Amino acid sequence: SFVPNFHIRQYDYLVQALAAQNQYEDQDQDQDLFNSWYGTTAEDLIDQNKIIEIEPESQKDYIRRARAKWLSDDYQGAILDYDQVIKNDPSNPNYYIYRGHCKDAIDEYEAAIEDFTKALEIDPKNIDAYKYRAFDKSTEDDKEGAIADLTKALEIDPDDWDLYNRRATARLWEDPEKEDSLEDISASINDYLKAIDINPQKGVLGLSNAYQKRAELYLRQKLFKEAIEDYDLIVDINPSNRKALTKRGIAKKELGDKKGACMDWQKVLDIKKGKYESEEDREKEIQEAIKLLKEHCE
Repeated sequence: SFVPNFHIRQYDYLVQALAAQNQYEDQDQDQDLFNSWYGTTAEDLIDQNKIIEIEPESQKDYIRRARAKWLSDDYQGAILDYDQVIKNDPSNPNYYIYRGHCKDAIDEYEAAIEDFTKALEIDPKNIDAYKYRAFDKSTEDDKEGAIADLTKALEIDPDDWDLYNRRATARLWEDPEKEDSLEDISASINDYLKAIDINPQKGVLGLSNAYQKRAELYLRQKLFKEAIEDYDLIVDINPSNRKALTKRGIAKKELGDKKGACMDWQKVLDIKKGKYESEEDREKEIQEAIKLLKEHCE
């Protein structure tokens, strides 16, 4: 019995090490949820079915079995166990959150929203429930509902960078049939900036994407000066952003700055292939710059 326990403990330490390496913080993931999802222990090797047969009212063993089923991708089985857990104790909001996650895993988003809503009825200040319900609302194309949930969560904890980050993302939730408005994009950028102000290590990529969306919107509206200002910010974040350099060159050309445009397009060609980038991908990204250089530059 020592050997499997030793291996499982190794797994525990590996998970914690990965968490440290990725700089996870308490607010990034509720610790109880973190342990439930990823914390395999020697107890998980025990046949929980046998124990439950002996102690059919054992709440902790239903929870352990539900966790084991989650870890083995048996989400429907985990839901059934959480049904029993909730029947035994309907007043704990975390059990509804756990069951909601299982429903998310099998794309039952409306049912998951019902669980997160129930958790909030029990604990109206449960930030995790607001956070996860907002994500599901976005998935179900309820953009305004998602923003409202994250705004409510921020009223409870206005210093949570992740909530600002999530609300920024929710404002720009992809809708292929609808273009993001300037108002939504600017509000998203403000949220990303607040997230970064609280936690400078987080949210930079999202901020760059939001600037890109706004710059492209300015470009389509022929607001070239404003587009250039946003492309400047993108290039400050990532000097190797070929798309931003190409588009900034186009905006400069439209304002009569041919020299500046040609310099930007040449920079696109000078950027070396990234470590994880194929030569084919690089060639695709530089084609427009090559064409523009041939058409407008000596």
